[in-house]
Amino acid sequence: MRLQRKSIKSPNSGAISIYLSLIFSLIISLFLTVVSVARSAVIQVMFECAVENTLCSVFGEYNKILLDEYDVLFIDLSYLSNSPDIANLEKKINDIFYENIHPEADEKMLFISDLADINGANASIEEYTIATDFLGQAFIDQSSSYIKNLVGLEDAQNILNKISIYNSYEFSSEKYEEQKEKNLEILKINKEDSWEQTKIKKDLMTWAYIDTSTMIFLGTDLFKQSKNYIDIWDTLSFRKKHVGNSGIEVLETIRELDPLENVYFSEYILSKLGYYTKQNDYSELKYEIEYVIAGCESDIMNLQSVSEMVYMVRVLADYISINKAEDKKEIVEAVAEILEAFLEIPHEVTTQLVIFLWASVEAATDVSDLLDGKKVSLIKASDEINVSLEGLLNIIGSSMDSENSDNTQEETGLKFGYEDYLRAFLYIMPAEGKAYRAMDMIEHDIRKNYPGNEYFRFDACVDRIKVSFAIESGYDYRFITEKKYSYF
Repeated sequence: MRLQRKSIKSPNSGAISIYLSLIFSLIISLFLTVVSVARSAVIQVMFECAVENTLCSVFGEYNKILLDEYDVLFIDLSYLSNSPDIANLEKKINDIFYENIHPEADEKMLFISDLADINGANASIEEYTIATDFLGQAFIDQSSSYIKNLVGLEDAQNILNKISIYNSYEFSSEKYEEQKEKNLEILKINKEDSWEQTKIKKDLMTWAYIDTSTMIFLGTDLFKQSKNYIDIWDTLSFRKKHVGNSGIEVLETIRELDPLENVYFSEYILSKLGYYTKQNDYSELKYEIEYVIAGCESDIMNLQSVSEMVYMVRVLADYISINKAEDKKEIVEAVAEILEAFLEIPHEVTTQLVIFLWASVEAATDVSDLLDGKKVSLIKASDEINVSLEGLLNIIGSSMDSENSDNTQEETGLKFGYEDYLRAFLYIMPAEGKAYRAMDMIEHDIRKNYPGNEYFRFDACVDRIKVSFAIESGYDYRFITEKKYSYF
C-alpha cells in the first residue's frame, strides 16, 4: 500500500520573483537616470561646442583685404554687397549654429538623433561694436597692436624722444602768427614818418607780408604736383555713420592715448598711407597723410596746408638758429644799427625784426629741400644757414658786405626729413581725428582697387559682439547662454 505524500507550502514561496522584480525596477530606474544624465551632458557638450564653433567660424569670415593690406581684422556686414546690415551677420550665425547642432544626414553619429533630439536652435545678437564706435577706438587698438609687434620698444622710444625734442621748442602756428604780428606792428607807417622811413618800412613789409604759400612753393615744381581730389562729403569723417548697440553710450571723446601707443598708431598711418615724398600709385589721393593732417578734399590743398605748417615751424626754428649763430648775429646787429638810425626804433627791436625776416626767407629754402627728400637740422649750426643778408642790405641802401653761407650741411644737431615733420604733426593730432581720416583713405583705396568692395565702409565693420544662444530638446531640456567674442 503506497503512502500518500503530503504537500507542504514554503512560507517564502515567490520571494525570489518579487526580489528580482524590485532589483530590476531599481536597475531600470538607475539606467534611465544614467541615460537622462548622459543625454543632458551630451546636449550640453553639443551646445557648448556648437556655440564655440559658430563664433570661430563667423569671426573667421573677416574682410580679407583689410587683413592682407592693412593688417586689421573686422567682419564686413555687407558681405561684399551694397546692403550692410547686422541682420546679415545674425543670419550667418544662425545658419552656422544650426549646422553645428544638426550635422549632415549622411554623417553617421551614434544615436545622435535619438539621444539629443534637438528640435529648436536660435541665436540673436544682443550687442555689437562697429569699427567707428567710440571715435574709432577699435581701429586704433588693432593698428597699434600690429605696429607694436613690428617696431621694438627701443625704436619706439627713440621716435618718442625725437618728437619730445621737437615739442620742447613749442613750435606752433599761433607762435608764428604772434611773432609776425609783432613785426608788422614795428613796421606800421605813422604820419610822423619821413619819406625815407616810409620807403624802408614799405620795402621791409614786402617780406613781412609775403604770402606763406608763395614762399613755400618757390623751389617746387607745381606741374608735378597731383591734381587728384575726392568727394569729401562721402567720407567717413563727414557722412552719417552706422553705430553699434554695445549697451554703452557711444562716447564723444576718445580715451587719451599714452605716449607710446600714440607713437605706434602714428607709425601705422605712416606705414600704410602715402605722402608727398613716398606716394602710393594705387591710392585715390596721392598725398594721403597730408589729408589725415589737413583734411582737405584735394592733394594740392592738403600739400599746401601741410607745407605751410612745416614752413611756420622752420621760420621759428631758423629764428632760433640765427639767434644762436654768433657770426650771423654780428651781421644782423650791423644791419640793425643802420635801421635804428633810419627808423628811430630801438636796436634790440630792429635786431629781432631782421632775424625774423631772415628766418622767413631761410625757411622757404628749407621747405624746398624737405619736399625734395632732403633732411634739415632742426636747429641749424651757423654754416648750415643758406641765405645771406645781402638782399636786405641792398634794400636799405648800405654798402656793407656780408658773408655767404658755404652750405656744407655738416652732420650737426638733430636732422628732420619731411616724414619726421609728418610724424610730429600726427603725434600732436587728436586721436579721433587721425583715426577717422586714416579710415577715409583706406576706404577709398579699397573701393578703387578691389572689385567687389565698391561699397566698402568702415562703419559697417564689426569688431566684437555679444550673442545669446538657445536650444530646446524633445526631452524637455533647454539651454541658454550668452557669449562675448572679439578679435582683441
